[in-house]
Amino acid sequence: MRSTLLCLAIAGTAVAFGPTAPLPSSLPSSSLQPALRGAACPPPALVSSVRSGSSLRMQHGEDKEGEEGSSPARLDRRGFAAGIASAAVLLSSAKAEALQWSTVESIMADPSQLAMGLDPAKVTELRNAWKRNNLGVKAANAAQYTVEFDEFVKKVQEAGKAKIDGEVVENPTDEQLLKAWKVEEKRRADKRAAEGKEPLTRPTRVAKEGSKKANDFETKYYPPVVTNASTPETLALGAYLKEIGATMYGAYWCSHCYDQKMALGYEATDKYLDYVECDKKGANGKREFCKERKVKGFPTWEVYGELYPGGLSIAALADLVGFDLETKKKSERGQIKPPPAL
Repeated sequence: MRSTLLCLAIAGTAVAFGPTAPLPSSLPSSSLQPALRGAACPPPALVSSVRSGSSLRMQHGEDKEGEEGSSPARLDRRGFAAGIASAAVLLSSAKAEALQWSTVESIMADPSQLAMGLDPAKVTELRNAWKRNNLGVKAANAAQYTVEFDEFVKKVQEAGKAKIDGEVVENPTDEQLLKAWKVEEKRRADKRAAEGKEPLTRPTRVAKEGSKKANDFETKYYPPVVTNASTPETLALGAYLKEIGATMYGAYWCSHCYDQKMALGYEATDKYLDYVECDKKGANGKREFCKERKVKGFPTWEVYGELYPGGLSIAALADLVGFDLETKKKSERGQIKPPPAL
């Protein structure tokens, strides 16, 4: 919060007391690049530009300077207020701790960047992004989930076939049924994401530990299904994380852990990520092991025997483990530890 207020104060001062600048037809690439880490992991999208490693490009409208009957737009009091509101939305769409000081410097040098607040379409886009980014993880209703699974199995058994990995499998085995359900879970998760709904944890019934009763079950939970697709860079990074034995500690209910997986994408997470569940109610939970490793918060990365708490951007994670995203190979610079949070 202090970082957010500081950014707004400096940006507002720059606009209020700096020279009145014409609004360019298109603004230069923004310096909204993530710092290596924050006190908590980034929201689900860190703005799409950050996830992909690119910059956010902003345009304020179609007016062109120099045309007859037109004049350069200027930041008056209304524009200033809209600019500050826009900056607030922008800062809240990515954790303030994830912004580099260069962001503030850029705004001080060119206050007209705040004029994106004059573009209703851009403000709406950022507001929607903020809403998506601040969705938490929601617990699924275990009873309803069980009914839906049973209905799915019944439907597949009646059809006598199931589609798994793009292929139709006749008379699927129990193991293949579970794979088919995994595909169905992904489809449902994608639908919820498209509708702007919270990701759901996934309950499962397992034999109660320590019980000698035949039908004594308890409910455990898997984390939500990752819906973002992996990029070639995150796939390569995921493979390298597995190669060096990097581990991510988390909890099924932790939204920051989900955000970290979303940054890596579905394929990289599913194929390469060594994830340790630290909650006793989580499926395959290893609470005591997490205590032994002195994991104090989620997510926490363990790299080369050292713990690094907090979510990391893809660029920061690559630097941490010594991986070059451009060449998709081990970096010649080696491991770079992330700096402390702002």
